[in-house]
Amino acid sequence: MEKEAARIMVGQNIMALRQARNLSLKDFAESVGISPGFLGLIERGRRGTTAAVLLSISEAYKISIDDLLKVSN
Repeated sequence: MEKEAARIMVGQNIMALRQARNLSLKDFAESVGISPGFLGLIERGRRGTTAAVLLSISEAYKISIDDLLKVSN
């Protein structure tokens, strides 16, 4: 999988999980410790992120990082 496709997939997974929990971009970003603008860029696949941010996101969602990396069908 190429890097851009991976960024888009991870971003879509993060957005879907956030929306399933009825969290605003702002509220979720604050709980993870990043800016809403940066989270928005991640969700749209325009920016990659670090393992540390993925860990913070997975902890906030109480899911494994593997769930953020799954390919959606």
